[in-house]
Amino acid sequence: MIGKTLYKAKVRDDKIIMESRTIEKVGRNLYHFNKKGTSACFKSDVGVVYFLTKIEAINFLIKKLERSIDMGEKYVKREKQQLIDAKNFPVN
Repeated sequence: MIGKTLYKAKVRDDKIIMESRTIEKVGRNLYHFNKKGTSACFKSDVGVVYFLTKIEAINFLIKKLERSIDMGEKYVKREKQQLIDAKNFPVN
């Protein structure tokens, strides 16, 4: 794996960015990267957080954002209903 590039898509300052790290050293449980930014990742993170291709990284980010939006919509719906219930709560 030495010399391979791993990719990670993420949101920073409201912009989508693609980080790339080149593996320089392979440890027992870690891949060590070139010295800019993150210095290492667990081998088990490849395919979960870091990916071998840019398309896999961006697809992971898309799925993550879709789940986040879905959870947020459910939260807002529940909060609105609780607000309605609170306004209609009998206080006498």
